[in-house]
Amino acid sequence: MTLIGNLIYSFLNKKWWFDKFYNEFLIQNIISFGYQVSYKSIDRGVIEILGPYGISNLVFSVAFNLNKLHTGYIYHYAIYMIFNLIFIVVFIFSVQLFIFDVRLLMLFLTFFI
Repeated sequence: MTLIGNLIYSFLNKKWWFDKFYNEFLIQNIISFGYQVSYKSIDRGVIEILGPYGISNLVFSVAFNLNKLHTGYIYHYAIYMIFNLIFIVVFIFSVQLFIFDVRLLMLFLTFFI
């Protein structure tokens, strides 16, 4: 081996800490940022609020409020039915007058009837 080959080998064989700098300062910060934003904020935050916890809280609050309407008197139920019938009739006629979109009527009929 020549002297120049030995010097090149010694120079390239040393650890110059490029990988350490790359991993510690660049990659770890990118991974930490991705963890904070995508996992904590979006997945554990928004998706859980809109997803399972939000739906269960919504169902619980609607059921709790509907439980207050339950009185056991038949005339209360008749008034509720009359109000709902008036609402449906007004909604259908307003759709026919093009105040609402027809797709909104289909959505309403799908979920509430």
